Amino acid sequence: MPWSPTAPYASAVVKIVPHTPIAQILAEFEKEQQRYKDLAEKAERLVKEVLAQSKCQVHAISSRVKTKDSLEGKLRRPDKNYQSLAHLTDIVGLRVITYFDAEGVDSVFSFLSSVPVPLSRGNLTIVAKAVATGS
Repeated sequence: MPWSPTAPYASAVVKIVPHTPIAQILAEFEKEQQRYKDLAEKAERLVKEVLAQSKCQVHAISSRVKTKDSLEGKLRRPDKNYQSLAHLTDIVGLRVITYFDAEGVDSVFSFLSSVPVPLSRGNLTIVAKAVATGS
């Protein structure tokens, strides 16, 4: 029996997913997510150990890995054009909360910047961002 649009054949829905850089980057992120979690934990432990040896007074240290939804939002920003996961920053983040204002942040930043941090085969950039909070 020849095919016809009205013939009683089973049908299938095929979803075509384009190989956009965003789809490729998200797939790579999902594949590497555990490595990023391990890196975040290792970085947090290392920073805690290093700061314990300093004179910096720190209230708390925490780490996080960017969520897939947050990463997708970053990738879809119209002012950016990321071509690979390696071009992204801020996938792993550490937060160091000091007891004092910007002076405390500056001392922690200066101390951490002076310590070599061999955490991965890629680059690790330490960025300080002072955020004032009310009491």
